Amino acid sequence: PPPPPFLFAREMEWSCDFGELLHCVAFSGQAVSAPLVAVGGTESLCVGRYAGAPHHHVDTLRRIQHPVPALRVDWSPLSVDAGPQSRFVLATAGADHKIRVFEGGIEGQVTMLQLDGHTDFINALAFDATGKYVATVSDDCTARVWNVTTGELAVLFQLGSPGVSVCWHPQEPYTQPDAERALQYMVAEKSGVIRFLHVNRPSPLLSLSTTSTPTAAVDWCTTNPRRVAALSGGQFVIWDKEQSSLPIMSQQAHSSLSGCLRWCRISDSVAMVTGTESADAYHLSGEPLEAGLMHAIAGHASGVSWHAAAPVAALTLGCTLRVLVAE
Repeated sequence: PPPPPFLFAREMEWSCDFGELLHCVAFSGQAVSAPLVAVGGTESLCVGRYAGAPHHHVDTLRRIQHPVPALRVDWSPLSVDAGPQSRFVLATAGADHKIRVFEGGIEGQVTMLQLDGHTDFINALAFDATGKYVATVSDDCTARVWNVTTGELAVLFQLGSPGVSVCWHPQEPYTQPDAERALQYMVAEKSGVIRFLHVNRPSPLLSLSTTSTPTAAVDWCTTNPRRVAALSGGQFVIWDKEQSSLPIMSQQAHSSLSGCLRWCRISDSVAMVTGTESADAYHLSGEPLEAGLMHAIAGHASGVSWHAAAPVAALTLGCTLRVLVAE
């Protein structure tokens, strides 16, 4: 098989103890703010900047008190990394089933918009490519799309089981979002049903499903929108959604029935899968497609995120943020 596009170097790993239990981490997904990273903990939301080579550490820019544990976090594309003039717009899902949208800078006032409606834990949230909408899924068996400029609920979609993942159509890096594609989003349920929806249409555009359940996480590949991956029933499953509703790969990932899954943002042949005992980076290659283990980190990673423009991954393990750097 062809070699992986990059290899992780243990001597280039960086870690930091935040002094509180960490639940989630997210790198910004945009070129103008790619080094920015947010970490959600039991008591606070931390905004930082990944320094890159040669030190590969994260500098804390601002720590915001969060009224309840911040279980999920995502960046708005309206965030900008501009030194002292940096601005951030972040959405969090709290343990109290509420969404909070924070906007501010390194100094000065931070405003907060609270969105109420979910009646159970919010398992995923994601900003669209314009920064106008936030999509969420919850254990209350609903998917919702919120207009963050007005604070109003734009879409309520009833699910057949708890929602586990949501993401918007992957936009071409560093280009203006296509208006039609930007309104498409994917919703995954614990039952294994994956639907592709449109903000302005009541019926799904496409559906996929997996027989290995429960489904813990699903992600839509940033660099190849044909590819969708799921962590379901301990299986690592991949579809080419333009080719068939049947998966092009299904193999054992780990024995855990929970965890995270994230595609690398610069390669459609690398993905990170986490379970209760380890976080594993896989390289996908061959015909038929197979997943080979590239790198493993022991421990339960509650969150994982990839840098938008570099082979760098961040994970939250207990009270520690760990940054993995490839070369």
